[in-house]
Amino acid sequence: QPRKGEYQPVGEPKVRYIPGGKLRLTVMDTRYPILKRIWIDSDKGKIEDLVPSILEACVEIAVEKRVILMRERAAEEERRRQEKERELREAKEREAQLIFKRIWTDVEAWEKSIRLREYLKARIESERERTKEAGFSEGFTSWIEWTERLVQRTDPLTKPINDDWMTELLPRLYPW
Repeated sequence: QPRKGEYQPVGEPKVRYIPGGKLRLTVMDTRYPILKRIWIDSDKGKIEDLVPSILEACVEIAVEKRVILMRERAAEEERRRQEKERELREAKEREAQLIFKRIWTDVEAWEKSIRLREYLKARIESERERTKEAGFSEGFTSWIEWTERLVQRTDPLTKPINDDWMTELLPRLYPW
């Protein structure tokens, strides 16, 4: 297992002879095959004479690979940043939906308490007309008291809003 920065050849070195007595030498990065340099030897020169240019090409390939890796890393960091922003937007939207649901629940409870009050008022009027001057029975009076307590418990307008969502969450979601 090679350590970081250590060269490890991949596969077997290949030598191809080109017809006409020429030797072709290719130096290439195995991860990025576009990073390559090619030399062709003829009878006039020997491949050994090209060693300085081969070393220079290896350095150039390493520099180009580093640039590619830095771009890839920057793209990955940008992708992560955008993902985090998306997650924050979604969390903010979920919190807003929870607040909306809570408010809507209060509205529904308020509407029910209004209907209960109207029913109680109509029931009392109906009982008054039916009994005329005899007055209400003890059972009906206790039923009225119980129903009034029920209306008081179900009506959200009778309770103060002192929840954290009003003081902490709403300003964070909607900085008016």
